Amino acid sequence: MKYHFLTPETLANQITDWCRHHSVSPSRFGRQLAGDPNLVADLRNGSNLGLKLVHKILDALAPLDDRAPALEMETPEPGETDHEKD
Repeated sequence: MKYHFLTPETLANQITDWCRHHSVSPSRFGRQLAGDPNLVADLRNGSNLGLKLVHKILDALAPLDDRAPALEMETPEPGETDHEKD
């Protein structure tokens, strides 16, 4: 039996890919999902997360319908960039 381990770097890459696909900044993803805008940066620096938070992230990354993200994100006002809310 082969096991696949999810490293912090792999999870950060998956979050970043999801964010690109859904036009959401990684800091917004972290803030809205975990209350931590530095979540992705911390993962890239080797931080480990609790199992409950990892499951919450994976659930958000795996929507049933690709057109509708599982994680509800606030839509920026017209003319407002994502970075202006950070």
